[in-house]
Amino acid sequence: MTSNYKWYIVILTFLMGVFVLWTPLMAIAVLFPVIAKDLHLSVAQAGLIWGIAPAAGVLVSIIGGLLADRVGIRFVIGGFAVLGGIFGALRGISTDFVSLLIMMFVFGICFWVIQVNLPKVVRIWFPPQQLGLANGIVASSGIVGGVVGAGISATVVLSAVGSWQNVLFLYGAIGAFIGILWLVTAKEPSQAGPPLRVSLGEAFSKMVRTKGVWLCGITMLGLMAGYQGLTGYLPMYLGSMGWSPASAGGALSVLIGVGVVTVILVPALSDKIGLRKAFVIAPALVFAIAVCLLAAFKTTTPLWSMMILTGLAWGPIIAVLFCSLTEQEEVGPVFAGTALGIVGTLGCAGGFIGPVVGNALAATNPAFPFLVFGALAGIFVITYFFARETGAKVTAVK
Repeated sequence: MTSNYKWYIVILTFLMGVFVLWTPLMAIAVLFPVIAKDLHLSVAQAGLIWGIAPAAGVLVSIIGGLLADRVGIRFVIGGFAVLGGIFGALRGISTDFVSLLIMMFVFGICFWVIQVNLPKVVRIWFPPQQLGLANGIVASSGIVGGVVGAGISATVVLSAVGSWQNVLFLYGAIGAFIGILWLVTAKEPSQAGPPLRVSLGEAFSKMVRTKGVWLCGITMLGLMAGYQGLTGYLPMYLGSMGWSPASAGGALSVLIGVGVVTVILVPALSDKIGLRKAFVIAPALVFAIAVCLLAAFKTTTPLWSMMILTGLAWGPIIAVLFCSLTEQEEVGPVFAGTALGIVGTLGCAGGFIGPVVGNALAATNPAFPFLVFGALAGIFVITYFFARETGAKVTAVK
């Protein structure tokens, strides 16, 4: 294979993130006002539906990572992408709270099996000197997909196709097509040295005893609790303040979209400097503080300022965190899927806890959820201070 093929894989992985994962997921957040009216959902029920996809990830992320380490990325990612497209579309046949919850759960299974393995794709194709840049490009799919899903699903796409059900059918069809394209064209690099595929028992046994995996995972738990809670609750909060559904969805789209400024630039800078930790800790603390401050402001200008700051801070965090994880000496490309599965499981747990706990406090005071989301992100990121430094400079010294 030519050296250009690895960049084709990055582009295909980017498209996977946009159209299979984040666009159909984030569409639900901005369609909630329409869906809630149609299916008679409460705010608490909406929070549970939003949090059920990460809950599915708690169950399957480790299994998904183990499968990728054992079977390979081609069939695991491609197969679940096709299934994700199908079940993402089937959310459109939901008729009540229970049926939508079930379909979101199954979609969440497919989502997280794919999501936890995308950084493994990058790790097996790229050296440390390019790992941050490549991970940043792949991570930007979450931003682009989020902008598309949050920005136009409840406006342009809804108007064009006529109903929220048809929006989900359309996104499901696109996702299934990307999955088929992956199955047909995606390959793994030929590699000398240790085999890329290991037994499930060996992979799990080694990674579950690796301290760095747990430190990254606990950090991920708090970060995802904060982010998942924020992105699910913000449109409903703004709507309660009198913002139209289009304006509330547009605000979420901007919050997500501004991260494109930092999601590639900051990981690439961490490549150049050759270190990772500061590029996780600093933006994570800014993110936590900015989310808390959303609770303090009611007027438009301060709210917009905090939303933009939140999006800029969030942009690079996960990309650099995953670089740090897969660069751990005990992990590498061989055990990357399993390590990402463990970290993804903890992240999914946080993604379920954040919306459920935060939204439950909305009835007491609509601003309280932001304090919960920011506190969870800020407190848990302290764990990462104890993680081992990684990056090209550390590798060169060794």
